[in-house]
Amino acid sequence: FFLLCFRRRRRRSRPMPNAASLLPVRFMLLVTHLVLTINAFFSRRQNVEACLPEIYSDSEYDRKDKQLVIALSFILFFFAVEFIGFLSGASMFNGRAAIFSILAHGSGAIAMAFFLLDSMGCDTIWYLFAFNSFAPALFEGIVLFAVYVRKAV
Repeated sequence: FFLLCFRRRRRRSRPMPNAASLLPVRFMLLVTHLVLTINAFFSRRQNVEACLPEIYSDSEYDRKDKQLVIALSFILFFFAVEFIGFLSGASMFNGRAAIFSILAHGSGAIAMAFFLLDSMGCDTIWYLFAFNSFAPALFEGIVLFAVYVRKAV
């Protein structure tokens, strides 16, 4: 009796959640990052002024403003690529794409919030673009290629 009471119980290994359970998180983080990026368009004056010296000319302001608009436009273009892949169903149930997108856009939403709230310089946006927009869009493009061109799942 004593041995039966204290015998080791085996723990069952829990299965990893499937990609369908990650859909709401992925969608909400994509939308959150998109809304913060659109908000950056409307409040870019503070960020442009943060990367200029105390006394600046109109041409310097216009150059930095144009740089920020170009970076934000690229980010929005790559959002379109990701939404096409996600909403077409090509990567909707791909677990790796979901995890990568969640990590990239979760960190991207946090970084974009700090970019807006702290009025960071406009050179910082290129790092946000590379890690939080270009990389997931490239991964999405690879998944789209694999699904539609190679017909592999």
